[in-house]
Amino acid sequence: MFYRLCLLVLFFSFLTSTVVLADESISEKEPSQEEVIQIKKLRALETEKQKVSFFYLMGGGGYTCYNSILDYNCLNMKNRDYVDGFAINLLGGWQVNKYFAMEAGIDYIQAEYRSLNFKYTVLAQPYIEINKSWSIMPKIGVGFLILGVLSQVIEQEYSTQPVGFDVYGVIGLRANYKKFMFGLSYEQNLYGQTNTFMVVTEVGVKF
Repeated sequence: MFYRLCLLVLFFSFLTSTVVLADESISEKEPSQEEVIQIKKLRALETEKQKVSFFYLMGGGGYTCYNSILDYNCLNMKNRDYVDGFAINLLGGWQVNKYFAMEAGIDYIQAEYRSLNFKYTVLAQPYIEINKSWSIMPKIGVGFLILGVLSQVIEQEYSTQPVGFDVYGVIGLRANYKKFMFGLSYEQNLYGQTNTFMVVTEVGVKF
């Protein structure tokens, strides 16, 4: 009886070792050409997911407050010596990576004067992916603009220079749904010949 039991154990041990060796030989088998292509595609997709870099085009419009005298504060409601107006803008941007972006654009502003602003902005703009369709991009940055006055809207005793140079700061939040972008931006002059702030809504597409 003991002899038969030993033979049975040896038989099962032989079967188990044979199965393990067969599995190892299968796992060590070199992948086919199709499998190699699929592996490369998966790796490329993973790399593309990690890499964030795209161009975008946006347009917008909103409210602006304008004052040619720097000592006055547009947000001070006791001081009414400022002019309300509206702004329309168009800009192109490059999301360099997951964290930074650069933009160049043009604003048309009508308040105390009709003017065109040609501007360039550097942004800290993190790209935060929520799911496959949605992502958000909070932004904060600084830029400079060249202001060109087209014509005067409201008659004033003083006059402004036809061309000016301003430095401004900007904060805002953008959202992406697939290829579409929309957001809200607040822009405030920090240094220059005007005291101006602007709040605009934006819509656009990314490429």
